[in-house]
Amino acid sequence: IIHLLQQRGIYVRAHDPHAREYTVELLSAEEAVRDADCVVVTVEHAEFRKLNATSLASVMRMPCVIDTRRCLDRAAWERAGFKYILLGSGKDASFKP
Repeated sequence: IIHLLQQRGIYVRAHDPHAREYTVELLSAEEAVRDADCVVVTVEHAEFRKLNATSLASVMRMPCVIDTRRCLDRAAWERAGFKYILLGSGKDASFKP
């Protein structure tokens, strides 16, 4: 996914508490989302369910999260000010990038 986004000119930062090596530098969750337009969650690590959505929203330029694993608490992320998109649910078909 990272490579495909980069091919389209998108600047990607990554956070994965379980990875040792990655194609990009791994950062803390807050560093990875600072001034970001969107967070894409592609794995179901327990640590991601425990992220403080309010704290992350406060450092983002545009709080938006795409949950590809249905692992986040939608209501909590929306209360924190995020546009929440559940990939593959068919319920967010109105979303336009």
